[in-house]
Amino acid sequence: MINRSFGPLYDKLQLAHQQLNQAQTPDEKIALANYIGNLYCSLICMGEDVKIDKKKCFGGDHHYHKFVKRLDVYNKEMLHHFVLCKDFHQSFMGEVLPSVEESLQQICPMKFPKEEEFSYRDFMEYFYFFLESYGLEEYFEAFLKDRHVHSVFVGQEKENLGFTLYNPISSDVDFFIRDFQPNLSSMITLAHEFGHGIDLKNFHGNVEEYNRYFYQSFFGEVFSRLMERLFFRFCLKNGIQEGAVRDKMVDFEILNHEFLLQSYVLSLLDDSFLLNEGYLTCDRKVIVEKVKRHFMNENVIADFLNPMSKLDLQESFNYAYGDILSMFLAEEVERNGFFREMMEYFMQWRSEIFQEDFLRECGFGPKNYQKLYQKEMNLIKK
Repeated sequence: MINRSFGPLYDKLQLAHQQLNQAQTPDEKIALANYIGNLYCSLICMGEDVKIDKKKCFGGDHHYHKFVKRLDVYNKEMLHHFVLCKDFHQSFMGEVLPSVEESLQQICPMKFPKEEEFSYRDFMEYFYFFLESYGLEEYFEAFLKDRHVHSVFVGQEKENLGFTLYNPISSDVDFFIRDFQPNLSSMITLAHEFGHGIDLKNFHGNVEEYNRYFYQSFFGEVFSRLMERLFFRFCLKNGIQEGAVRDKMVDFEILNHEFLLQSYVLSLLDDSFLLNEGYLTCDRKVIVEKVKRHFMNENVIADFLNPMSKLDLQESFNYAYGDILSMFLAEEVERNGFFREMMEYFMQWRSEIFQEDFLRECGFGPKNYQKLYQKEMNLIKK
């Protein structure tokens, strides 16, 4: 059952406050403070008139400032490591972007039928059938039974269609779908958030490793993008709103391209500018000047950058590598099923700060990605 009431969230909030009072380590306190803050945001997204209480969330202003300082440490460590691997990121994104952009020019003008409403029963049957094909239905049954799937009025951010919360102490996972309806859009969002759910339900590291995963890893969107890709393929194989699914796939590819291009732009910036986080506050013209020599037409990159409120480095690379790795893992899952050797190996690596050796070892290179990308484009064109 889809939850639309505040009660279950207040129960989680009460438990999390108790856990925060009993927390023994700084890592536990940071993880729980973040979770509690997001629970308050979730209540607001559901329409509750509630204000975030700093004292309850963080233990007062002093502890709040310690929390912010620790987040700054995570961010600085992530940036330093990014600079060390910047050449690899630049080379990878720079190699795949031309073929991605060429393919997008072919599919963007295509027109498809719009989505239609399902009955609630059909919605659930299709989604169960999808999960059963990969042996994942029991996860979803447990999430529904224990009221972990919620409908909210708004997302945490303007364009946010859903989000997932995770309590790293109790391993509690909750999905939030904006304006949940029995339609294709909600099903895609549910597939995405379910990806986060199975990722986190199978996260067996300690709280320190979880914090590193949450604040520093570039692999946090791999499972979510994987489930979207698998869902699209499932629908096309089974004749479920094929035209509307192809339309959603075009949107999916456009968004992936935006994150690939954002990541490429960030990888072109000089080290000191990145380490000082100049890209966060400067005029977009400054970034255009710094990167324009890498593009044939500087107006194109200026038009791309201008509408953005900010460039979020970790978000950009989480989605860029979420796209890249999910492409390879989707092929692996379709051949061998979930939680086999390759998936297990990825799960061992996913909480680590980015290591290019992992991609090289697995054969997740630009040329192989381009082949799979063309294969996916062919599904849209059929």
